[in-house]
Amino acid sequence: MSKTTQTRTLLATAGTLLLLSSTAWSAGNGAAARDLNALRQATSAFHSFEVGKAAGWDTPLSDCVESPEGGMGYHYANLSLLMDGGSLSVLHPEVLLYAPTEDGSMAFVGVEYIIPAADWTDAAPPRFLGHDLHYNPVQDIWALHAWVGEQNPSGVLSNWNPRVSCEFAD
Repeated sequence: MSKTTQTRTLLATAGTLLLLSSTAWSAGNGAAARDLNALRQATSAFHSFEVGKAAGWDTPLSDCVESPEGGMGYHYANLSLLMDGGSLSVLHPEVLLYAPTEDGSMAFVGVEYIIPAADWTDAAPPRFLGHDLHYNPVQDIWALHAWVGEQNPSGVLSNWNPRVSCEFAD
């Protein structure tokens, strides 16, 4: 077998495995995948930071957040959604996430769903999009990130995104 044929076979096999793994995830998480696609469409206008602010996500909750695991960026809340008694809606996240860019603009990277701990009285963590929300004891909230603006190699619903950085933060 020639080197070119071996390379083509390897690439075809890798592509097939990638397709099968993404198909398996989608089949096992059909509702979550549909919800995330709807969220991507619903937030497409918020790639403009100014549009997000004008639509009500205008309250900064943090400086730019990052850790050795990755970043989250700046958190901008819609206070009416944040203070609604702990209700979560796929298309109406409590927070929009933006990362600073080299040219000084803000890039939309994702959203965060938040339930204030005072609004959650069950012993088990709240679940949304098929996942448990994470408890943040510093802010006393339950939270789930959805990286719908910047692909996350750690997973679309992971807490940190290694592709998000605060390198260009003020």
